[in-house]
Amino acid sequence: MNYEEQHMQMQFVEYLLWRNILHFNHSPNEGKRDPREGNKNKRMGTSPGFPDLEIPLPCNGKHGLYIEFKTEKGSLSPHQREWLNYLNEQGYTAEVARSFDGAVDILKEYLGEKQYVSNKERQLFKHPRLDDKLP
Repeated sequence: MNYEEQHMQMQFVEYLLWRNILHFNHSPNEGKRDPREGNKNKRMGTSPGFPDLEIPLPCNGKHGLYIEFKTEKGSLSPHQREWLNYLNEQGYTAEVARSFDGAVDILKEYLGEKQYVSNKERQLFKHPRLDDKLP
């Protein structure tokens, strides 16, 4: 996960909290690890390609929502495609978000809401307070 994808996901997490959606999880699969740490994570159940964010909120006949964050030019790995396909086949919604607005649209569609990002949402989350905390 590159900086732009991390930033996008952090904006979206702030949005979830603002919406009072408090139950979600990030699976820290990104980055390089030394072989010992990688082996430990694998033995503990870490799976390559697992989506970046899971929201275990059943809605409209689906079991939960998974989002993989990618830049406009970012491509999915074969493991990521496999996970997204598998989750969708199992009754979850698993999508790729290529922007903050795209992630909000995915969530709103999942919840059965209007799919546009309001001006209020755009102002609150387009330039998050996280900017000065990131490297």
